[in-house]
Order: sequence, then C-alpha cells, then structure tokens
Amino acid sequence: MDFVEAVPAEGLVYNGTEQELFVSFASGRVYEGDTLSITYNFTTAKDANDRHRVEYILDAGSNYYTISRINFVCIAKKPVELEWTTLTAEELVYDGTDKILTATAVGIVEGDTCDVTVNYRVDICNVGTFTCYASRLSNSNYQLPEARQSPEYTITPAPVTVTADSHSIYVGNELPELTYVVEGLIGSDTLTSEPVLATDTDGKTAGTYTITVSGAAASDNYSITCVDGTLTVSYPPSSPTYTPTVDDSSGGDTTVSNKNPEKGDKVTISTDPDKGYEVGEITVTDKNGKPV
Repeated sequence: MDFVEAVPAEGLVYNGTEQELFVSFASGRVYEGDTLSITYNFTTAKDANDRHRVEYILDAGSNYYTISRINFVCIAKKPVELEWTTLTAEELVYDGTDKILTATAVGIVEGDTCDVTVNYRVDICNVGTFTCYASRLSNSNYQLPEARQSPEYTITPAPVTVTADSHSIYVGNELPELTYVVEGLIGSDTLTSEPVLATDTDGKTAGTYTITVSGAAASDNYSITCVDGTLTVSYPPSSPTYTPTVDDSSGGDTTVSNKNPEKGDKVTISTDPDKGYEVGEITVTDKNGKPV
C-alpha cells in the first residue's frame, strides 16, 4: 500500500463554490496489512486566499513514524472587468455640480455583490477634461483589472445670454437709461465684466436705432452671447380735433372762433343780429346732440 502525502492543486481561481485543495495523495509505502490514517483540518475551500493553511497528519501505527505536514494552497482572486457609466453631451454642460462617474464590476458570480470605489485626481465640476479610476473592490474574492481608468470626459461651458432691453421715446425726449437682462448664470455666479450698452442717436430724429451690447464676460464655465435691443424714436400722437358748426343763424350771423379746436381749447361763439332782431336763446350741443 502506498504511503501518501497531499499534493496541492494548482491554478485554482475563485468561482463561488467549494473547491478541492488537493489533486492527489501519493508517496512512500506501508506494508500489507498495516493501515494508514490521514487527519486534516480541511481539504476544500471557497474564498480566495493566497495562503490557505492546511494541516494534516499521516499515521500508520507504532511501527511507523507519524508525519505532520502543513501546506499552503492558493485560490486566486477572480479578475473582473469594469463597465463605466456614460455621460451625455447635455450632462457634461457645466451646471455647478460634480460630474459623478460610477463603475460596475463585470464577471461577478451570481449571488455575489461587489461594489467599486471610484477616485478622482482632478476637478470634476468646472470646465475642462477629467478622468477617474477604480481604487478598490468591496469583495475580496475579486481582483481589479490593470486598466482601471475611466474614459476621458470634457465639461463644456454653459450658455449665457446678455440681452439689451428695448425702449421707446418721443422725439426730443431724453434718452432712457439703457438696461439689460442676463440669462443662464448658475447659482451665485456673476458676470466678471459688465456689458457696455450704446445707441447711435440723440433722440431728436424719429427712427429705429440699435442698442448694442459688448464687453460682457464671465468665468471659463460660460459661453456668452450678446443680443442687441432697439430704441424707437417717434412723434407723439396728435390730439383729436373738433369742428364746431352753426345749425340755424336766421335773423343774423352766428360765428365760431377756433375752427379746429382740440380737447381743452377755448371756443368763442359770437352773434350779430339783423336790424329789428335781438338775440334770443343760443343752444350749444356736443357731437351727440346733448346740451352742454
């Protein structure tokens, strides 16, 4: 009968199941009729470990030496691949918040969990390019790949619009204070340079004039577009006029001064009766025939 020793298995990789740590027990000899006994602490293991410490004793009775052995058997960690989240162009526009990437470990045994810790080396909030890398796995049975870095992403500027307000005045009036509206700044962000507004008129000639906007600036997190406004210079509208008429002036003449009065103007009515006539009653009515 052969006298045996444990021969460790090679190439074991974590697979989520119990695996035999030894492939054979062979060497030495005992005589026929003698019995060999083997005692050990364990011969199978599940989790990955570089040094599974296995102790076993070979005993064939008092006529033989008792042999005690210790072997270290390795179950290697299972390599995984990394699957990174994808950020769209819209998600990469600056919005004042960090651009968070996550990674998923691919190749995990069913029923296991394995979270990936992601670290950043650069700013992930402001405009510019960035990458991140996976630094560790939560499950010690798995191993990160050599390629641990994410794809490179670029945070792009947010659009900001500076629009000149449009105004209207009458010919000869003072020019209005030129104002503007800013749209697109995020949170407490402000312009780093205020815009200059100008228009090429003194307000004495009717017409439509451009109010130009220039010189506005913000941080590199923004792309600024300036939108011009208009200044309309016009004549004031004419007041309504009235035409007084005399319906009946028999027996003399009745005249009205100010033939085209405007609202609020004074109108004088004069009478010149013929010989033998006297002024009796004069009735003044509005355009609707109502006495005034």
